[in-house]
Amino acid sequence: MIVSVRVVPNARIEGVSEEAGVLVVRVHAAAREGQANERAIELVARHFGVAKRQVRLAHGRASRFKVFEVG
Repeated sequence: MIVSVRVVPNARIEGVSEEAGVLVVRVHAAAREGQANERAIELVARHFGVAKRQVRLAHGRASRFKVFEVG
């Protein structure tokens, strides 16, 4: 499954929500050295009920708008 995600780094409250048809992932981690990406992968995996290794960042490593492959 392909999922479009907007990641919000440095958020006060972590979580996953849907806004305007896009999954929004808020993470405490900063957007440096891949920290926010790693935490976003963990939260997306938890949201879909799959193992972390089943979630892959397909596009957008340096962007807030990302595409993940789940499953």
